[in-house]
Amino acid sequence: AGVSILKGRTLGGRLAGMLGGIYSNPNDLALSMVITLPLCLGLFFLTRNRLWKAAWALAMLAMAYVVFLTGSRGGFIALTVAAVVCVWHFAIRGRRRYILVLVPMVGLILWLSSGDMLSRRLKGTVDEKNDAASAYDSAQGRQELFWRSIEVTKAHPLFGVGPGNFEELSGSWHETHNAFTQMSSEAGVPALILYVLILWQGLTNIRKTKRLASKRIELRVLSGVLHASFIGYIVGSVFASVGFQFFPYVLVAYTTALYS
Repeated sequence: AGVSILKGRTLGGRLAGMLGGIYSNPNDLALSMVITLPLCLGLFFLTRNRLWKAAWALAMLAMAYVVFLTGSRGGFIALTVAAVVCVWHFAIRGRRRYILVLVPMVGLILWLSSGDMLSRRLKGTVDEKNDAASAYDSAQGRQELFWRSIEVTKAHPLFGVGPGNFEELSGSWHETHNAFTQMSSEAGVPALILYVLILWQGLTNIRKTKRLASKRIELRVLSGVLHASFIGYIVGSVFASVGFQFFPYVLVAYTTALYS
């Protein structure tokens, strides 16, 4: 997050990662921030060292700021949902009432300090006349890609067209922008079912851990932040082609280790 803020490049006014690969796309950069931020919150709660608390707090601010700078609508929605899950676990159930005030206050400050790219893209999603950031055309293109990926799935239901090959059939050389239809169209319906079962197992691990860890603070905190990261990923993956990246599988591995 820090390197992206200081040295990252911009794509049409949107922040993208400095390095190539999976972080070079603003949407993927935003999603990586969303799933990592709750884990930093857990480490913030678990450490008693004030310097480490300050370090984790600064890391969370930087990550949230990056999400706003990317102008990623999917990333912003995923961040909002992950924040709601964190508020539920730690402010309401955990009785840390100060979080109820702190989260919206920090969110407002970041919104105002990050420029108007995100707000313009959100407005342009549904308003063609207010499409200063080319968001309306992007939203329409995403819908077309979604239905095209459904057509490809119907035509190749067993094995798909191969990982990464949907772009050649999309008609616009774009990915599906949806991890679920990416999996079904490029790897087949059986792969989609396996993918969903893997995600479900991760959520099941979290649920079982919370039940077993009723009196262990560390496990309760870690299961709560992993829950937020997991839900944030699932929501964000509806808007990004990340089914073949490491994000969900690392999270599942974390939940497995925690449950064990």
